[in-house]
Amino acid sequence: MSQDRLLEVDSVAPPVPARKPHVRSGLKFRNPLEFEFELYPAALGAGIPKDHPVRALAKRIEKLDLSKLLEVYDKKGGIPYHPAHMLAVVIFGISQGIRGERDLQECCLFDIRYRYLAGGHTPDDRSFGRFLIRVAPYLDELLAETRKAARKEGMGRGNEAAVDGTKMEAACSQRQGKVSELEPEAQTMAASRGFVLGYNAQAMVDTTDGFVLAAEVINDANDFEAAPKVLQAMRKQGKDLPARIVADSNYDSPSTICALEEAGVDTCIRLHSELPEYAGENADGVLVCRAGRPLEKCFSSSKGEGKGIYDYYGLKNCKGCPLFEACDMKRKRLGVPEGEDIAARFRNRDRLKHCDGAMARRRRIEKTFGSMKEHDRLRRFRRRGLAKARAEFVLWACTYNLFKLIRKAAERKRHESCFLAILKTVFGVLTELISGLFQPKVRVAA
Repeated sequence: MSQDRLLEVDSVAPPVPARKPHVRSGLKFRNPLEFEFELYPAALGAGIPKDHPVRALAKRIEKLDLSKLLEVYDKKGGIPYHPAHMLAVVIFGISQGIRGERDLQECCLFDIRYRYLAGGHTPDDRSFGRFLIRVAPYLDELLAETRKAARKEGMGRGNEAAVDGTKMEAACSQRQGKVSELEPEAQTMAASRGFVLGYNAQAMVDTTDGFVLAAEVINDANDFEAAPKVLQAMRKQGKDLPARIVADSNYDSPSTICALEEAGVDTCIRLHSELPEYAGENADGVLVCRAGRPLEKCFSSSKGEGKGIYDYYGLKNCKGCPLFEACDMKRKRLGVPEGEDIAARFRNRDRLKHCDGAMARRRRIEKTFGSMKEHDRLRRFRRRGLAKARAEFVLWACTYNLFKLIRKAAERKRHESCFLAILKTVFGVLTELISGLFQPKVRVAA
């Protein structure tokens, strides 16, 4: 063999033998990791992303003024859990549809989000029950705190508010025996799914951003007298009243309109029934017809047992009036409950004509109730009695407002990051253009 042949290298690599799979002698699974101690224990909240709503909720709770709630706790007895931690757990549970004390205990045991809010503790169900009793008298002030926080961020100003109600079942089912003894304050009310034994949950929402301004629970089946009660609750939960209230036809009653007017609030309530077009108030505040004649009280009558007495107003001796043929007030009578202002509904009708788009903006409150029932799964109360049902509903309103602020802050942060990214891109392009303009040109010799 020649010397050149010896120096040649074969370019083809030798074949690699296939790797045989590892065969175990028997079926085996991974053993659970059990440690008696941790040399470097994980930090509280490890595993929770930095932009998670739980972290934002904890910061929001820390900023709330809970000084009056802290005064309830006594120095005697066992060491209690901090109310800020308990409140954070309860609020986050409501946002997830979890409101039971035992369910909250399970979440604190096995969910890092709840344990992070609880400060690393695992309160039992009795601790949550005692906390809900302690916090109930201060929920109005807590809702007022959320309004203060919203105003700092440009939300919840309440220039125009929408009021509406929804029927919610009581904690005691209608099929249970001795209903009157278990839920003596609950009433049988007509709801969308039929008649239910429950309460009428009323809310007032800002038509601009959907922020809950007031929350109240009543046991009246209708909404005719609900608006003044919601307004009274709003004084406790924020003091400032809206300039205008928008509502549907269920609130169209003279007493409601007069009560809101006395509080300095304009009404924009959809009419429950049509009013004569050619009737209205004159310069002296007297209800007159088209010809300027004041409407007079004709008679009083009762509509039935339990419905009260109504006063009926109309015109007398219209013969000879030049507008008799075109007038829509002839032979008609307007009835109002005894002693109420008959001109109130006419004043509301005149304001309604100038409320452009108010009825469309009123639908925002329907989205609020939809979020309560579908997302937060609050369709019936868990506690018996009107006072406890009210506390449960006001606590949900605080939860709704806090998470609305959290989402608004996250959205603002995303917009700011996008804006900064756009500025960075534009700055980079301009830098390249300027550097290209001032870069010295190199001539190449021929």
